[in-house]
Order: sequence, then C-alpha cells, then structure tokens
Amino acid sequence: MVPGLPETPTLDRTYTKMANNYGLVLSYYIIAFPWSLFIILFAVYLLIKMRSSILKPTYSSIILEGLVAGTIRMLEIMYVTPGCFLNASFLHSLVVYLDELAPVFSSCSSLFAFLVFVRIVEPKIGRFMTDGVATIIGWLCTCAFAAPMIWLTWQYDRAILDMKAEDIPDLIALLNRLEARIEPPLVGVSIAIMGLYFLMAIALAYKVFSVTTSGASDNIAKNKQMGRLLLLILVQLFGGAIGVAGSAMGISTQVATAAAPGVTEAGGVMDPELNKIAENSTFKLLVSFGLKEYGYLIMGTAQLVALNSSSSSSSSSAAAPSQA
Repeated sequence: MVPGLPETPTLDRTYTKMANNYGLVLSYYIIAFPWSLFIILFAVYLLIKMRSSILKPTYSSIILEGLVAGTIRMLEIMYVTPGCFLNASFLHSLVVYLDELAPVFSSCSSLFAFLVFVRIVEPKIGRFMTDGVATIIGWLCTCAFAAPMIWLTWQYDRAILDMKAEDIPDLIALLNRLEARIEPPLVGVSIAIMGLYFLMAIALAYKVFSVTTSGASDNIAKNKQMGRLLLLILVQLFGGAIGVAGSAMGISTQVATAAAPGVTEAGGVMDPELNKIAENSTFKLLVSFGLKEYGYLIMGTAQLVALNSSSSSSSSSAAAPSQA
C-alpha cells in the first residue's frame, strides 16, 4: 500500500493499512521466523541422534515436518509475510509453491507420526505393522497425496505465467477455480488425519485413566510417558485445528472486482464498494496467513517433541518393531 492513500470518513481501510503495519510484520520476523528456524535445527539434531533408525517411520516424519515443511514455512515467512505482498514476477512461482506445499508435507509427516504413536497406544498393532511396513505405508500415502498436490499447484502457477491478453477478464475466476482444486482436498485430508489423532487420543486417555485408577506401582513410569504423549497429541490437535482453519479461510479470497455488484464503472481507490471488497479480502488473507503459520508451528513443535519422547521410550514398549 502506498503511503498517503486517500481516506474519507466513509472509507474504512483498517485491514489494508494493517497489512503493512510494521508491528505486524516484525511480529512474524521476531516470533515466527526464529520459531521455524528452531524447528529445523531441532529436526537436524533428532536426525543425527536417530541416524541408526533411518528406515523407521519416526525418521521419515522428522524429515518431512522438520526439514521439508519447516524449510518451506521459514521461506514463506521470509517472502509471503503480510507487508511482503508485492509479488514480483520472478518470485511468483516461489510464492505459489511456498503457500500451498507446506501444509501438504505437514499432513504427510503427521501420518508417519500417527503410525508411530498408534503402536505405542496399542502395542498389539506392532505385531503386524513393523517399522518396515509402517514406513512403506507412509511413503505410499505420501506419494499418492503429495504428487497430485504438486501437479495441481504447478497448474495454478502456470495460469499466471501462461496468461494471454484475452485471459485477463476471466483471470480471477480461473485462479479461484484452480485454487479450489488444491485447498479443499488438502483441508479434507488434514481433517481426516486429525480425526485419526482424536480417536487415538481418546484411546490413550482411557489407558492413562485406567492405569491411574488401578494404582499399580509398576506402571507408574509407563503411565507418565503415556500422559506426556497424550498432552503432546492434544497440542498437535490444537495446532492442527488452527492451521486447517487458516487454510479453509484462505480459499478463494481473490475477487473479480470489475464485475462485482455495486462497483461503479470507473472503479478506483475511492469507490466505496470496491474498498469494502478489498478490505474483506485483505482481512481473510491476514487471518488465514496468521492461523496457518502459528497453527502449524505449534503442531510441528509438539510432533517433533513427541517423536523424540517416543523414540527414547520405544525400547520398553511392545510397539517397537524390533521386539515385535
């Protein structure tokens, strides 16, 4: 937004000005950027620590969340943070992929983590779902989900790069249609994975409560580990719900203002109806971005901590495939 944008008592530009507010922009660079960098470094530490478990689903989950999604999210904060909406043509493809792919790889990572945690919650599952089986299932699901998402994102990107003069009047409608092929499936898959985590959390809470009420002294240590895992899973669910809400809110935020009802033929920054549409879209973009970034940062942090905790206790768990 150019400083000095004309204002009148009838035009409210609250969210347009907020998008370039120094405090908002700095909050992402002071809080979200170091947080995402911490996740990457923590993931590197875990990968070195667990280098002997490279073929286990724990390792794959850490790679996808800590390195792949973590790096994409950190770059997204650098280049797509509110205040950086000036999308230069040479950065267009980068911005598109950063915006769409971080939640994709976070979802894939969460699936791997689920395959780790569910065998701790119910050790009997580890009898047939060994580390090798869980890793294969995880990577098959990852490829089946990520490959079409990358392809659809590529199509979304090319809509701008391959645009012709005759495409301009329908460009916004085309972009919204292409985005609608990416975001709803992503939100749906994320909700499905969260549903699995919710059911697992219920089962885990029941086990923790049962052991607590039984008063068996030999299960105190194990119960503490289960309680810690339950807490981290609940934090994951909380962060995931925030992130998914952000993804859902960001669907089709662009509006073809030229054909919008109430916009005068001249249009322009002083048109009240045009200003209302711009404010509404900007509000959705600001809230969507914030919910996505902080929601997935919460989820990713809890997931890596839970994976680290589960790896240290798996030797005493019947869910460990090597002992299955």
